[in-house]
Amino acid sequence: MRIHPSRSRATYAALLLASTWLAPLRAARADAPASTATSTATATAAPRAATSTSAAPARSANAGRAAEEEESDGRDADLIWIEAVGGYSYVNMRAIRYDNLYPSVVALSGSGFGGGLAAGVRFSFVSLGARATIASYEGFDVGTAAAEITLRLPTPVVEPWVRAGFGYGWHGTANYDTPGLSQTNVYGYVIQAAAGLDIYLGKFFAIGAGFDVDILNLSRQALTLGAGMASPTGVDLTKDGNAVGLQLRGHLAASLHF
Repeated sequence: MRIHPSRSRATYAALLLASTWLAPLRAARADAPASTATSTATATAAPRAATSTSAAPARSANAGRAAEEEESDGRDADLIWIEAVGGYSYVNMRAIRYDNLYPSVVALSGSGFGGGLAAGVRFSFVSLGARATIASYEGFDVGTAAAEITLRLPTPVVEPWVRAGFGYGWHGTANYDTPGLSQTNVYGYVIQAAAGLDIYLGKFFAIGAGFDVDILNLSRQALTLGAGMASPTGVDLTKDGNAVGLQLRGHLAASLHF
């Protein structure tokens, strides 16, 4: 069968017209999934970017806190401190100078146990405080009460220190049952120096050890002797006496920090 040329041309024209109208629709359908995927990806990425942006300051803040905690020794509240000490002491009241203090029959040297209490405040690496000590020797006691300044190396856990003090010292016999009956007429001033270290077992508690050197400059007041009484050989009790002695103390300590 032969197709008439006019019909063939009409059919071709119709197909061409149809393809021209359908081409934009096909292109729109092809672009729709791509644009949908792009918008979906953009929408998904936006929260992620926001989350990442908001998380960045949080990570930075956490890193800063971690760095501060690593640098800190954990003793942020170390302002007020209280300390108790105990140890062994040696004293020689004639060690440096001796002038008419006591007759030779009076004990002026020996070794024995001692203890003390101290308290004060701390500002950074500097501590200010007051300390009282007493050491019991055979036949006599030596006590001190002094103001002090301590320089500390604020390293974590183990903290070395050096200390200097100045105050009051005495030599006599302590009555522990009735302190008011303690007898002494020999007293003066004391210069103290010490060094040691503390080990912090927590923010509020530490133990430590140290070595103290006390220079004691003590004087005896003149006595009025009764009729017929004489001063012991070599010592005139009617005149003042003086001595500069040395006391060495090794101690262990426990302290509270607030």
